[in-house]
Amino acid sequence: MTDVFLKTLNMSIAASWLILVVALLRVLLKKAPKWIAVLLWGIVALRLVLPFSFESALSLIPSARTFDMHNIQYGTPAIRSGIPAVNHAVNPILGETFAPSPAASVNPLYVWTFVASMIWLAGIAAMLSYAVISYVRVRRSVAERVPCGGNLFLCDQVKSPFILGLARPKIHLPSDMDARAMGPVIAHEKAHLARRDHWWKPLGFLILAVHWFNPLCWVAYLLLCRDIELACDEKVIRRMDMDGRKQYSAALLECSARRRLIMICPLAFGEISVKKRVKNVLNYKRPAFWIMAVAVIACAVVTVCFATDPKQDPPRELPPEIEELRAKYPEYFELGTFKGLEVYVWQMAENNYRFGLMQGTNREKTLEELMALKGTTAEEMTLILSTFDIKDEYIFVIPWQHPMSSYMVTENMARNPEYIDNIRTMLGLDGVSTSSSSP
Repeated sequence: MTDVFLKTLNMSIAASWLILVVALLRVLLKKAPKWIAVLLWGIVALRLVLPFSFESALSLIPSARTFDMHNIQYGTPAIRSGIPAVNHAVNPILGETFAPSPAASVNPLYVWTFVASMIWLAGIAAMLSYAVISYVRVRRSVAERVPCGGNLFLCDQVKSPFILGLARPKIHLPSDMDARAMGPVIAHEKAHLARRDHWWKPLGFLILAVHWFNPLCWVAYLLLCRDIELACDEKVIRRMDMDGRKQYSAALLECSARRRLIMICPLAFGEISVKKRVKNVLNYKRPAFWIMAVAVIACAVVTVCFATDPKQDPPRELPPEIEELRAKYPEYFELGTFKGLEVYVWQMAENNYRFGLMQGTNREKTLEELMALKGTTAEEMTLILSTFDIKDEYIFVIPWQHPMSSYMVTENMARNPEYIDNIRTMLGLDGVSTSSSSP
């Protein structure tokens, strides 16, 4: 379940960039047909749902895999946001707070990730429970209703028109509705059915239930609900004259809902942003061809640039000897280098050196951590260090006295620049590192 949670979290982070762009485009394309905005939200939905995405050299998403499961479970915790400033700010904190302990069976961050996945599941259950309870309550409220032809029903308990049902949707109207508003209201609700909005809005809520932890997904759902209503209004009024649009606006005002609940059902006529909808209805003009063309091009550009993953560089082919070392010393690979690397060296005899590798930190390593290091030869450590993209000056050589060694390394020897420089030369490193310490 932790794997599924991290996959969902990465999908949600990647989709957040698309949500921001779509929210901006809504403002820039305000003269475009409103169904364009709904289409853009459909692209967002696909980004949030599909567990895969195509790679593109034109993608502007910084990273499609911010959190790596293997790194969290086995390595030193670090994120790959694709934004260096964010990585440099967050990774040192993660590395210090959730540093792996040799005595622990799993990394601390993996435990917290498991806890977060349980909270995530509880949130999904709460969201779905809310949806089911809301549906049951609405269903009970319209138990006593009067049919008035086709899929239309009148009900005393209904305050504002809505559609109930997925497979066989029914339009429910207030029994005391003004006869003059009846025509525009029915036209609006039938437009919802023609556009299949009674499917898309519940589907949007279902996606929101999975990504409930992302505030931008809540914003996207609210804007989707608003754009659905605006697109439906536009579908009804596009062939009306000014008198018809005024009558339609009057019906909007009469049927404006008393409460603004984010409900999976019903789709209430006039339930959101009545003032904006009335303004759009009265000022409606058929979009010019060039506006349509720009809107379609914008949809294509957004899809290519923000609905795709950044192209990954092909993995380097490592020499067979390094693959053997990876299998022999897996803990020495994939270490974070944001605070350098620390090479611990101890002598077993006069010309017999052993080396261990750890990620750089701001603290002294414990004896327990140092004793857990596996000793490599100089040749092996040289090959391991060659796999890291790091300057030599940020690789720190730290001599220490191994309790199992009878060869004594005095403090004077450990702090002697010539002694350390000789070891660095042995490892193929240039010069003396900018900082070194002895535990």
